Amino acid sequence: MEKKLVLQVRDNFERVRIVGVLGWGLSAQGAAYLARKKLNKKIMISTTQEELSTSEEKLARSLEAEVELGGHRVDFLKKADIWIVSPGVKPHSEALEILRKIKIPWVGEIEFASWFCPAPIIAVTGTNGKTTTVAKISHMFNIAGRKHFLLGNMGSSFAKAIADISPSDWVVLEVSSFQLNYTFTFKPFIACLLNFSPNHLDWHSSIEDYFFAKSKIFINQSESDYALFSSPLADKLEDIYSRCHILEEGSDTSDFVRIVGEALGFSSSVIQKAISTFKNLPHRLEFVRNVKGVNFINDSKSTTPASTVWALQKIEGRVILIAGGQDKGLDYSCLNPYLKKVKKVFLIGSARQKIAGSLSETVDWEYRDSLEEAVDSAYKIAGRGENVLLSPMCASFDSFSNFEERGNVFKRKVYQL
Repeated sequence: MEKKLVLQVRDNFERVRIVGVLGWGLSAQGAAYLARKKLNKKIMISTTQEELSTSEEKLARSLEAEVELGGHRVDFLKKADIWIVSPGVKPHSEALEILRKIKIPWVGEIEFASWFCPAPIIAVTGTNGKTTTVAKISHMFNIAGRKHFLLGNMGSSFAKAIADISPSDWVVLEVSSFQLNYTFTFKPFIACLLNFSPNHLDWHSSIEDYFFAKSKIFINQSESDYALFSSPLADKLEDIYSRCHILEEGSDTSDFVRIVGEALGFSSSVIQKAISTFKNLPHRLEFVRNVKGVNFINDSKSTTPASTVWALQKIEGRVILIAGGQDKGLDYSCLNPYLKKVKKVFLIGSARQKIAGSLSETVDWEYRDSLEEAVDSAYKIAGRGENVLLSPMCASFDSFSNFEERGNVFKRKVYQL
């Protein structure tokens, strides 16, 4: 029923008078900008925020939007012909339950923007490695001298950029499960699902729902499109009608980039140069400093146990691990088979007790009250040639505004040693 309503609105969009946005973050702002400035629709904003910041209020006024603060009222939601849902809105939120009852369709910003995008799309998702992969693809486009837009989670709002995109361009999108969950007709020319492990179970109702959201990246593709995924996922991905490239288990981001480059017709020299000259992004297994023979590595972007497992597999030598933060409902016991190289674990944050209860008795661990204390403690016991690794396995929001701030605090402390 939901998809049917969406199709009716998409195929008759000239009849739409009012576009509403749920939430007023960057994706909602981009969608509202597209709807007002390019499509000339009236805008409504419904948000649980009690007040808007000065810049948020200024933008809302510039779009001549009608604004509802502090919640979502039925009589307000009824006014719009379609609602664009921010990624932070959960599938069974009160607002979406109301829209289901009154039969008004909703989509996410990625879906909405794709209706008006004149250029082919390369979309990348996965539990880990999305940002690095799209950054490498963008780097490859730059080396090839091809115009493209890097949008989605990595870069600017897809919807806001639509006015600047022409048919001869390319769009490279990093898309999360939250964004894919609210797609219905989204159809990338090249779609990549890098990997899959449990995550975001505080948002998705089950691991099955989480995987289904990820797999929606392929669902509307045709025989002329490309689907890239690794062999462990092959049994879960059925009824894919596009050209499938199944990568071997353990393939990294460069393997996906290579196949994307080949599908685009880039020369082998361009592809190889893009891979060999790419510089790792901050907070992703980022080497910070060697202090008296001890390596300090910032992997603050690690917000799942699977990403920390990946980090341990990549690092050579003994590791003192700093982990913990805000729990996302995940199972940390998957770390145990990879703890042989771990000398000690220092646990921080609100999830530290849960993590400690999941760790094997063979590994030594202690609590610390802050990231800075954990760095000091790790340095004291680290020997020459060993590695102090920040790889939290958790969200950062119990102590930091985001993973970047967490990583920067770690780096600042390391430079004070």
